[in-house]
Amino acid sequence: MGTDFAQDLMEAATDAVIIIDHLGVMQLVNSAAGRLFGYPSTDLVGQNMGKLMPAAERARHDGSIAQYLQTGASLGRGREVEVQRSDGSLFPASLSVGRIGATAPPRFVGFIRDLTDYHRALS
Repeated sequence: MGTDFAQDLMEAATDAVIIIDHLGVMQLVNSAAGRLFGYPSTDLVGQNMGKLMPAAERARHDGSIAQYLQTGASLGRGREVEVQRSDGSLFPASLSVGRIGATAPPRFVGFIRDLTDYHRALS
């Protein structure tokens, strides 16, 4: 399975799918992520994942990656986070992150789902 297959698989996903490296830099971004965050997905590749987070969360994100690499601690499977669109607006999202096996340097895949409608239905 090559990169084309991986990209095709990512594009088939309805949720945002982002692959980052060990420094938090986005390597692959599907078009659902671009739509969700308000950027062309190609503009996100090469940017730090912190670009999609409120300022207060950016430093913590890079620290989480470093902590995982040192200790193997959990990366955040199925937790709720607040993320930021290109226009600066914030919204709740579900984030699941996993390490992609046997990659050097380590790479991680994140699945992000907008929870705005879910929160609205609860109120």
